[in-house]
Amino acid sequence: MTRLLSMTAVALLAIGCAKPAEAPAEVTELPRFLFENLDSETGEELVVGIEALEAEWLMHVDLDGNTSDRSITPPVLLPEHLGDIAYPTNVDPQLQVPVATAGRSIHDVQAHIDLQLEENWVCIGGNTTVYSNRTFQSDPDCWSDGTCDRIEVRNEIRKETIVADVWYDMPAMYRTLELSDGRTAMIGRQWLEKQYLADDPDKSWDQVYVLDVWWPMWDDPSQTARAYAVWSSLTSPAPESLYLKLVMDGIPGGYANADAFISGESCDLDRDRPYDRPQD
Repeated sequence: MTRLLSMTAVALLAIGCAKPAEAPAEVTELPRFLFENLDSETGEELVVGIEALEAEWLMHVDLDGNTSDRSITPPVLLPEHLGDIAYPTNVDPQLQVPVATAGRSIHDVQAHIDLQLEENWVCIGGNTTVYSNRTFQSDPDCWSDGTCDRIEVRNEIRKETIVADVWYDMPAMYRTLELSDGRTAMIGRQWLEKQYLADDPDKSWDQVYVLDVWWPMWDDPSQTARAYAVWSSLTSPAPESLYLKLVMDGIPGGYANADAFISGESCDLDRDRPYDRPQD
């Protein structure tokens, strides 16, 4: 009996002395840290990561200013950072073009949580997304009424850009969590499970990983702080500089489109464009 009590005490002591989650010291490491830990059981890593984004990055930049001035370059995502998600194993991660951009939404976080239940994402994402249909892989009702903190979806997307036109499927998972001061945040990731050939078979979208974070502004909780990171690469004769410009232009465009949609406005794209994806 004494030995059993001693073992229990040791176990409790070990739990009590567990090292608290720590965010990376380098700001550029934070997007990758959050992507890697999105499946965290307790969410502690996500809380410290989001709070570090705020304290070490967003509070020091003009969230309405020039895109390049509020952007950073994260390190590439390697297989050990991807957890259990499927990914294109035939593509070199070192070819990724990574970028993360901070921003602000005029709407509160709850509006963005509710937005995840929208099925048609044309005029919500970037302007190069001309078709985007979302199907739910988990119960959307519990997300809607707040009885669950995660939702899994699958997006069927048509991209038309100056670099390449392509159809692809992109799984995504979002979760809500409470920051240490009681604010509710939402974080999500999306990814490609394989390489997708473009309309021109000499071009392809090889890898895309996306991290998206929303949390109440520290000085005005009726607005939302946003951070969006994307790691991607494609096969195309277009120079990398052109592709990077396309990505960096698309992020603030997506921010603006989401705000406009929540406000009841729309963009110039046809949200009812007919489905014309060719069969594989």
